[in-house]
Amino acid sequence: MIPNSRGTYDNYYYASDGYDDATEETYAGWCDMYGYIQKNIPLTVGLGIWVRGNKDIDASLTQAGEVPGDSSITTDVGAGYTIIGNPFPMAFDIQAVTTTAAATQSWTPQDENVPDWEKNAATIMVPNDRGTYDNYYYASDGYDEDTDETYAGWCDMYGYIKKNITVPAGTAVWFKTSAAATVTFTK
Repeated sequence: MIPNSRGTYDNYYYASDGYDDATEETYAGWCDMYGYIQKNIPLTVGLGIWVRGNKDIDASLTQAGEVPGDSSITTDVGAGYTIIGNPFPMAFDIQAVTTTAAATQSWTPQDENVPDWEKNAATIMVPNDRGTYDNYYYASDGYDEDTDETYAGWCDMYGYIKKNITVPAGTAVWFKTSAAATVTFTK
């Protein structure tokens, strides 16, 4: 399932005997719902896709193509949930990801933080080893308890900057924003 410009998904199905209309041959490949091989389906750098396997067949997915050489990649996201794949062939730390959808959590040592600030913040949902997601919130003034400073970054729900949270290559994360924004990944 590949996101399209209409805000929905285009579905493709892997068949061992897909029909190639151009060559009139059958072979394994990604097909439309009628079994016709689909070619030249572009995948945008950083685009997250859904792959649903067959529970009765043990399979793997191989990705191939040109690795982007850019040091940073910016992706537009709409309001709501967007799935974004790691755009680099290596793990990235979530603190190397910035967004224009920062919230102010106004942390102070005297009064902790503004209640429920994270509900308005951009959220990055990182898959964990329990099969669920850990949520981090982007604050313009996150608190770093190691340095006793505040700066923009991904925080826990209390406004503390979270460090050493990595996303492996080939892994996608969910972003949730309340309005359209950009997300920039930097190597």
